[in-house]
Amino acid sequence: MAEEVAQPLTYVPEIILKKRKSNEELALRRKEQFVQRKFQLNKNKQEYIKKPEDFVKEFRYREVDLVQKKHRLKRKRPADT
Repeated sequence: MAEEVAQPLTYVPEIILKKRKSNEELALRRKEQFVQRKFQLNKNKQEYIKKPEDFVKEFRYREVDLVQKKHRLKRKRPADT
């Protein structure tokens, strides 16, 4: 069997090591931003889609509000007699 000779470690310039580190940090930041954006889009998407029940509820609320406004106006008017 041949004896294994220890190979010397290859020299990696410091600038390359720094660049690798900054690239890894940037990748982590981008991944976090992607997850946040995806979460926000899903949240907004749920707000855009209205169910028919929501339309009915909103219509009834507006109708009741209109009736209440009319009642308030009748109460505020002074008697003309």
